[in-house]
Amino acid sequence: MLPLKKILWPTDFSEASYIALETVKELAARLSSEVWAIHVVEPVTAFSAELTISLPAYEQELIESTRTALQKIAAERGGSELQIHPILKMGSPAAEIVKCADEDNMGLIIIATHGESAFHHFIFGSVAEKVIRLATCPVLVLRAPHHKDR
Repeated sequence: MLPLKKILWPTDFSEASYIALETVKELAARLSSEVWAIHVVEPVTAFSAELTISLPAYEQELIESTRTALQKIAAERGGSELQIHPILKMGSPAAEIVKCADEDNMGLIIIATHGESAFHHFIFGSVAEKVIRLATCPVLVLRAPHHKDR
């Protein structure tokens, strides 16, 4: 079996990513792997001349609230037997996830996909799909269960 000493778990704080975390935790326990949780904050761009907020201040607040959320996940969802190491990056989500996996020698990336409609996927793309195409380590993609109201 591959040396899976480090597992990277990208999270966007969605229910799908939390469902994927359960698989991450189970696999990490079986393989005695470390878990690293990554969230990537995308830079804020101005799109209106009438914008009344300070973008640098807003971006800093976004980073701080994300850092707090990652630390909370690490503390509450890791449990006593598993430590989750939080990583916060800024940039393009797929590119930063792959870069982190390469730089930190991750053995596996476990990422959730939301299973968006074909139109949404065509317009916005999929972070999971981009990670699959760019990653040099194995990637396990877990599809979130569909809700009946979708």
